[in-house]
Amino acid sequence: MVSNPEKMDEQASETIKDLLDFALQNQGKLDDSTHLKFATLVNEFYIVNGYSNSWSKKEKWQSKADSLFIFIDQALLFGLFPKDYQSKKIHALKKILDTDSVQKMNAVLWSKADVLFTDATIGILKDLKYGRLVNDSLNVFSDTSIKGKWLTSSLQSLMNQSEFITFLNSVEPSQIGYHELKNGIKKFVDSMDHKTYSYVTYPYKKNDAKDSVLFIKALQKRLLESKCISNGDVLSDTLQIRIAIKKFQKIRGIKQDG
Repeated sequence: MVSNPEKMDEQASETIKDLLDFALQNQGKLDDSTHLKFATLVNEFYIVNGYSNSWSKKEKWQSKADSLFIFIDQALLFGLFPKDYQSKKIHALKKILDTDSVQKMNAVLWSKADVLFTDATIGILKDLKYGRLVNDSLNVFSDTSIKGKWLTSSLQSLMNQSEFITFLNSVEPSQIGYHELKNGIKKFVDSMDHKTYSYVTYPYKKNDAKDSVLFIKALQKRLLESKCISNGDVLSDTLQIRIAIKKFQKIRGIKQDG
């Protein structure tokens, strides 16, 4: 624990180096539940900057940290997904450091937040520039690759900018079609179904009575989630199942063959 905020940055810098050394030796892991997607690139960034903390100073967030939180929360409007940037962990760390006066003196938490924010930002830059479907492996985005060098240099430029979001906008493709699609995203997001539905494994083992029963139960749960059956309904025969599936197909606008 560091009781004097003036000393926090010095301790955080030492801890960042320790965290990254551990991550590089353990396939990006910071601990059992937290990992860096781009550990090599994150480390390269901190080497250049003397392992100094970039997102906070003297136990206070830098303005760029607030901009990062806002971007991640609005990532859907860019065709991206907050979960890809470990949004839950990032927000959880921020909440602890904002509200817990004891943990606010914890250099490890400030350091972990710093490297996670950096990792998330590299991911955002990568997705905006190259797209989400490009292979995420460290072999493709190592610090020695052309793309890896672009990511680390762009991250450095971004951290030196006062307009965080403006810089991210400059990274996006310039094609008209891209921006036409992007302009339509908000309407789509506002109308999209955010509910998480149960996954029904298929095919099941047809000659296995136990497996077929589990399949029917899973199917019934899924049909219930889409309000194709009532809570008290029991799909005991093929006809009932077919009727419920037709309801589902009608809702989804697909051929109603049951």
